[in-house]
Amino acid sequence: MKNRLALATGVVAVVAGGIAFAMTSQPEAGLVVAVIVVALVIAGRGVGQVVQTLRAASSPTTRPQFAKAYPRSPELDRLVAAFIAGNFALVRRDAPLLAEKAEDGTVRAAAQDLRRRIAPDPTAIYLLGLGLALAVAVSAYYLMQPR
Repeated sequence: MKNRLALATGVVAVVAGGIAFAMTSQPEAGLVVAVIVVALVIAGRGVGQVVQTLRAASSPTTRPQFAKAYPRSPELDRLVAAFIAGNFALVRRDAPLLAEKAEDGTVRAAAQDLRRRIAPDPTAIYLLGLGLALAVAVSAYYLMQPR
Protein backbone atom coordinates (compact mmCIF):
# COMPACT_ATOMS: atom_id res chain seq x y z
CA MET A 1 0.00 0.00 0.00
CA LYS A 2 2.84 2.43 0.81
CA ASN A 3 4.43 1.79 -2.60
CA ARG A 4 1.17 2.62 -4.37
CA LEU A 5 0.79 5.82 -2.38
CA ALA A 6 4.38 6.80 -3.14
CA LEU A 7 3.87 6.04 -6.83
CA ALA A 8 0.60 8.00 -6.94
CA THR A 9 2.24 10.93 -5.13
CA GLY A 10 5.13 10.92 -7.58
CA VAL A 11 2.81 10.83 -10.59
CA VAL A 12 0.64 13.66 -9.21
CA ALA A 13 3.75 15.71 -8.43
CA VAL A 14 5.20 15.23 -11.90
CA VAL A 15 1.89 16.06 -13.60
CA ALA A 16 1.35 19.14 -11.42
CA GLY A 17 4.92 20.27 -12.05
CA GLY A 18 4.48 19.77 -15.78
CA ILE A 19 1.26 21.77 -15.78
CA ALA A 20 2.92 24.58 -13.81
CA PHE A 21 5.87 24.57 -16.21
CA ALA A 22 3.53 24.66 -19.23
CA MET A 23 1.51 27.53 -17.75
CA THR A 24 4.48 29.68 -16.73
CA SER A 25 7.34 28.46 -18.99
CA GLN A 26 9.57 28.59 -15.94
CA PRO A 27 11.24 25.32 -14.90
CA GLU A 28 11.58 26.47 -11.30
CA ALA A 29 7.80 26.90 -11.09
CA GLY A 30 7.29 23.28 -12.07
CA LEU A 31 9.82 22.14 -9.51
CA VAL A 32 8.26 24.26 -6.76
CA VAL A 33 4.79 22.90 -7.53
CA ALA A 34 6.06 19.31 -7.55
CA VAL A 35 7.75 19.80 -4.17
CA ILE A 36 4.62 21.42 -2.71
CA VAL A 37 2.44 18.53 -3.91
CA VAL A 38 4.79 15.93 -2.47
CA ALA A 39 5.09 17.78 0.84
CA LEU A 40 1.33 18.20 1.20
CA VAL A 41 0.55 14.60 0.31
CA ILE A 42 3.18 13.39 2.75
CA ALA A 43 1.70 15.66 5.41
CA GLY A 44 -1.66 13.98 4.85
CA ARG A 45 -3.49 16.90 3.31
CA GLY A 46 -6.56 16.26 1.21
CA VAL A 47 -6.78 16.98 -2.48
CA GLY A 48 -8.84 20.13 -1.83
CA GLN A 49 -6.16 21.56 0.44
CA VAL A 50 -3.46 20.71 -2.11
CA VAL A 51 -5.40 22.56 -4.83
CA GLN A 52 -5.97 25.60 -2.57
CA THR A 53 -2.28 25.78 -1.69
CA LEU A 54 -1.26 25.49 -5.34
CA ARG A 55 -3.67 28.25 -6.35
CA ALA A 56 -2.33 30.53 -3.64
CA ALA A 57 1.29 29.77 -4.61
CA SER A 58 0.69 30.41 -8.31
CA SER A 59 -1.48 33.48 -7.84
CA PRO A 60 -0.77 36.13 -10.48
CA THR A 61 -0.90 38.77 -7.74
CA THR A 62 2.18 37.31 -6.07
CA ARG A 63 5.04 39.68 -6.75
CA PRO A 64 8.53 38.47 -7.59
CA GLN A 65 11.05 38.81 -4.79
CA PHE A 66 12.76 41.84 -6.34
CA ALA A 67 9.44 43.67 -6.74
CA LYS A 68 8.34 43.29 -3.13
CA ALA A 69 10.37 46.36 -2.22
CA TYR A 70 8.63 48.47 -4.89
CA PRO A 71 6.12 51.04 -3.65
CA ARG A 72 2.44 50.46 -4.31
CA SER A 73 1.20 52.53 -7.21
CA PRO A 74 -1.55 51.66 -9.71
CA GLU A 75 0.66 52.32 -12.74
CA LEU A 76 3.62 50.44 -11.27
CA ASP A 77 1.40 47.54 -10.19
CA ARG A 78 0.14 47.31 -13.77
CA LEU A 79 3.71 47.14 -15.06
CA VAL A 80 4.68 44.49 -12.49
CA ALA A 81 1.61 42.44 -13.46
CA ALA A 82 2.61 42.74 -17.12
CA PHE A 83 6.16 41.67 -16.22
CA ILE A 84 4.83 38.62 -14.35
CA ALA A 85 2.54 37.73 -17.27
CA GLY A 86 5.46 37.99 -19.70
CA ASN A 87 4.14 41.06 -21.52
CA PHE A 88 7.58 42.60 -21.85
CA ALA A 89 6.51 44.82 -24.78
CA LEU A 90 4.16 46.69 -22.47
CA VAL A 91 6.87 47.04 -19.82
CA ARG A 92 9.39 48.18 -22.44
CA ARG A 93 6.95 50.80 -23.74
CA ASP A 94 5.39 52.10 -20.51
CA ALA A 95 8.19 51.88 -17.92
CA PRO A 96 10.18 54.82 -19.36
CA LEU A 97 6.98 56.88 -19.58
CA LEU A 98 6.20 56.15 -15.94
CA ALA A 99 9.78 56.98 -14.96
CA GLU A 100 9.43 60.37 -16.67
CA LYS A 101 6.05 61.37 -15.30
CA ALA A 102 6.22 59.88 -11.79
CA GLU A 103 6.46 62.45 -9.04
CA ASP A 104 7.59 59.94 -6.41
CA GLY A 105 11.29 59.12 -6.67
CA THR A 106 10.79 55.54 -5.48
CA VAL A 107 8.19 54.87 -8.20
CA ARG A 108 10.56 56.39 -10.76
CA ALA A 109 13.43 54.18 -9.56
CA ALA A 110 11.21 51.09 -9.54
CA ALA A 111 10.04 51.75 -13.13
CA GLN A 112 13.64 52.20 -14.26
CA ASP A 113 14.65 48.99 -12.46
CA LEU A 114 11.80 47.07 -14.08
CA ARG A 115 12.86 48.32 -17.51
CA ARG A 116 16.47 47.43 -16.79
CA ARG A 117 15.48 43.87 -15.90
CA ILE A 118 14.16 43.19 -19.40
CA ALA A 119 17.03 44.88 -21.22
CA PRO A 120 19.53 42.57 -22.92
CA ASP A 121 22.72 41.93 -21.01
CA PRO A 122 25.57 44.04 -22.45
CA THR A 123 27.95 41.09 -22.21
CA ALA A 124 25.57 38.94 -24.24
CA ILE A 125 25.35 41.62 -26.94
CA TYR A 126 29.14 41.89 -27.03
CA LEU A 127 29.56 38.10 -27.29
CA LEU A 128 26.90 37.89 -30.02
CA GLY A 129 28.72 40.56 -32.02
CA LEU A 130 32.04 38.80 -31.48
CA GLY A 131 30.53 35.50 -32.62
CA LEU A 132 29.06 37.08 -35.74
CA ALA A 133 32.38 38.76 -36.56
CA LEU A 134 34.18 35.43 -36.14
CA ALA A 135 31.65 33.68 -38.39
CA VAL A 136 32.12 36.35 -41.09
CA ALA A 137 35.92 36.12 -40.81
CA VAL A 138 35.94 32.31 -41.07
CA SER A 139 33.50 32.42 -44.00
CA ALA A 140 35.59 35.04 -45.80
CA TYR A 141 38.76 33.02 -45.21
CA TYR A 142 37.09 29.89 -46.58
CA LEU A 143 35.74 31.68 -49.66
CA MET A 144 39.16 33.24 -50.46
CA GLN A 145 41.00 29.93 -50.52
CA PRO A 146 41.96 28.67 -53.99
CA ARG A 147 40.15 25.55 -55.11
